Amino acid sequence: MFATVKQWLAALDDVCGGSESASVVALPPEMRSELIKLQYIRLQAQMPTLYPAVIVAVIIGALALPASLSPLFRFVVPAMFVGTCVYWMGAWKNRQGKIIDAERAGHELHHTARMTMGFGFAIGLWSMTILLDTDGAGRSFVPVLIMTAATIAAHCMSSIPRTAIIMIALTTLPTIILLLVSGNEGAMTMGVAVFITSLIHCRLMIQSYRQMVASLRISHHMYGQANSDELTGLPNRRAFTAMFESELARGDAAPNFGIAMIDLDGFKQVNDEWGHAMGDAMLRAVAERFEQYRRGSDTVFRFGGDEFAVIFRDVTDDTEIDARATALLGGLAAIDEQGNVALRIGASLGYALYPRDGSTLPELLAAADAALYGAKASGKGCVKRWQGDTLAA
Repeated sequence: MFATVKQWLAALDDVCGGSESASVVALPPEMRSELIKLQYIRLQAQMPTLYPAVIVAVIIGALALPASLSPLFRFVVPAMFVGTCVYWMGAWKNRQGKIIDAERAGHELHHTARMTMGFGFAIGLWSMTILLDTDGAGRSFVPVLIMTAATIAAHCMSSIPRTAIIMIALTTLPTIILLLVSGNEGAMTMGVAVFITSLIHCRLMIQSYRQMVASLRISHHMYGQANSDELTGLPNRRAFTAMFESELARGDAAPNFGIAMIDLDGFKQVNDEWGHAMGDAMLRAVAERFEQYRRGSDTVFRFGGDEFAVIFRDVTDDTEIDARATALLGGLAAIDEQGNVALRIGASLGYALYPRDGSTLPELLAAADAALYGAKASGKGCVKRWQGDTLAA
């Protein structure tokens, strides 16, 4: 049994490190953000269960206490617990249905963790005081009540297992210690039972947390497969559409952004002369250069073949987008060899600006395509912007 307990305690390392635990640090940054939001959503869903259950447990415990106990512990302290639960219940009710970002969700999780651990510590002290002043059957009732309340709370907080585990410890350990040192065989047995039950709950929460992280990994992997280009690893057309809709969803608060279409110059010749394997290597090299030379807020996509697209975010005017597009194409000059074969490749780019050149995706794509056609007709290797019915360099 002690070997099993040791293994269970070692397993706490995965979650007791909080945001710095190994299982979380191993996640990519975007997955960590998704995990935080998922933890918040699950916690939000459990709050309607948590606080009423704790209120009921506190009221039952207070009513069952012997009349000889001090009114402070029979009435005042339980009333404070109930009042605190009612306040938090109202606060969480006001948050229902509100969409928040990962940073805000993380702040709410940390705030809830601090409040919960403080509440658990207060419950633990209350139970310890009651246990010291209670004789007879009441001594068995107190640990059962505390264990029930801790179990309900831990279950509701299982999406943030570190907090749940610490709450179990703060709530039950004072009672467990008093029972174990009481010298009464029945009380000591009860203390061991509560301790083992607490470990089992901790283990179950760890498993639940690991399953949540594993499910998130699978979901993220499936999303990546559906939204990325298999050859280059760049986001694909589906991801392009989703990002465009996301930009539109920002509404009036969103600054202008540009959409660009890119076509490689001379790529067909590479395929014809050197084969598709060389062509695929060239496409991967092009994607690497685009990722290297793009601005951090911009995103490059591969639509298929030698066709790429870009979303330029936070654009102030044509001069800025011209500079970014020129820098992006300039990165292709670094490609001078593939598989020990001397090869050079360039690209033409045409772009349109939202909302000046269109307010919908089809309108902007048509404008960017027309600008790209003008770039290729002008001798290739250049950037063209679309201005109404007139192409401008």
